[in-house]
Amino acid sequence: MKKYALPLFAFLLAIAVSSFTISHKTSGKVQDNLYWYRTNTAGTLLVSSLGQNTKAGIESTTGCDDTDVDFCARAYTSPQALGTAPIPSDDQLMEKQ
Repeated sequence: MKKYALPLFAFLLAIAVSSFTISHKTSGKVQDNLYWYRTNTAGTLLVSSLGQNTKAGIESTTGCDDTDVDFCARAYTSPQALGTAPIPSDDQLMEKQ
């Protein structure tokens, strides 16, 4: 039995080590090519489509950023219907006052 102890221990150690994996999740905030929609200043209505773009692309197109209080645009991973109340978005930008 002693001659099998070391190989058995090595086998069990290999199984234990391989059972753990590193998860590589990305944040919703870094997704590229989301569907962007301009909102009213209250952020309660999707007014127009800004197309599929990156956050940086929308910032340069609209002049919006993340620093002020009025809503400017919201982003989604799938297309949304215009004129509807926005569901929680994957990203958003604020409009300068």
